[in-house]
Amino acid sequence: MPKEMYSCSKCNRSYSEPSELANHIGIHAVEMPSKSTQCKVSFTPSQELEVHESTHSDLKPIKCLRCSKSFTPSDEANCESHGKSHKGGRCYTCPHCSEKFHAGKAQEGHKKKNNAEKPLKCSYCDMRFRYTSQRDIHERVHTGDKPFKCTQCHKTFSMLFTLKNHVRIHTGEKPYRCLQCDANFTGKTSLTQHMRIHSGVYPYNCPYNCGKKFRTAASLKRHIVIHTGERPYQCSKCEKRFACKRDLNRHLAVIHCSKKSVMRNYTCTEKSLKCAFCNMKFRYKSQREQHEKLHRGVKPFECTECDKTFAKKFCLTRHLRVHTGEKPYHCPQCNACFAAATTLNQHMRIHNGEYPYNCPYCEKKFRVATTLMRHVFTHTGKNPHKCLQCDKQFASVTGLKRHGVVHSSERPHKCTVCGNSYKRISSLNLHKKVHVKEDHSTDESSTVTIVVQAVL
Repeated sequence: MPKEMYSCSKCNRSYSEPSELANHIGIHAVEMPSKSTQCKVSFTPSQELEVHESTHSDLKPIKCLRCSKSFTPSDEANCESHGKSHKGGRCYTCPHCSEKFHAGKAQEGHKKKNNAEKPLKCSYCDMRFRYTSQRDIHERVHTGDKPFKCTQCHKTFSMLFTLKNHVRIHTGEKPYRCLQCDANFTGKTSLTQHMRIHSGVYPYNCPYNCGKKFRTAASLKRHIVIHTGERPYQCSKCEKRFACKRDLNRHLAVIHCSKKSVMRNYTCTEKSLKCAFCNMKFRYKSQREQHEKLHRGVKPFECTECDKTFAKKFCLTRHLRVHTGEKPYHCPQCNACFAAATTLNQHMRIHNGEYPYNCPYCEKKFRVATTLMRHVFTHTGKNPHKCLQCDKQFASVTGLKRHGVVHSSERPHKCTVCGNSYKRISSLNLHKKVHVKEDHSTDESSTVTIVVQAVL
């Protein structure tokens, strides 16, 4: 009689004893490591491999229920901590500095970052780092090494994430969206700074106890030089020094570059994209498109108070302050207030006596770039602003706008005395003198009548 055999249900191997089969089945109970198809990492169990594989994919199936942000399966924990940010709760507190966090993981990372040993010292300064990669990135500040290059404009950067943010200027991509006003930004830092407008947070206080607070560290740094009088940015071609890098760049372009750069080209880098309507050139396509809207008359941003339209959103924001009376920019020296930062900057030159714009043809100096440009046209004889209705050309946009009423049937300037309307305010002011003379002659005749009656 043949002996009964015991077969394995997974691999069909047979054994004469049940105990032998039981020992064999234990082999199948141990799952072999599964290797990733994208990299050399192996996982057990296979469910962990599935989570890991999602890091190589662009798919982010886990979505936040409050906003449009999405996460990979490996970021599920981050999704949970992100959800707490909408609730406003920060229940994890650092025992050393009392800073609060949405998630325990963020708190642990903060503690490691601030309390762990930093054995790696910078070769050029006293800063120390935990990791070699951090030190290498920092040392590029000293060496000037910029290994990451933009393929569109060939600009170079010291860090990869800075290049990624820069590329969005060319693509127009703005992935960071404000949940309160739908404004979009190319970088996370810009969004964080923008959110302080809604929250009213001004985390940077002036150390000189003047009471000023700022939303960004850069704004505080620019403000501090008012107290210190420091001008750390020196021109490499002359001995002039400046309080901020922006003024230095403008000085280099206007004073030391070719005369052509005076025409609104504040940097000496190549601008290859030419406007289809005039001779202005731009570095980026988005800048050219925005400029060409001025020629086409496209003004999508409308004021709800007076129906005036604007080509740019920031122009509308600045215009609304005319109605609200808001003047958020304060002069620290004379308490004058302004609706725009550019106006404040121009005003500050009255106090410091600065005339940064020199005429390349004569010795005249100017506080404002637009004043210099209008002056340069007196030397060159060029009038770049052409009327689209006729062949007349003008040296400034203001002159072109003033001329534009000739072709319009509108008479917006109305006399409050007689109701006559005029195209230009200068014509209305001239007309008002007629009423002043009438009032004067009426007063004289009244005086004569009174005198005659008194004599009689």
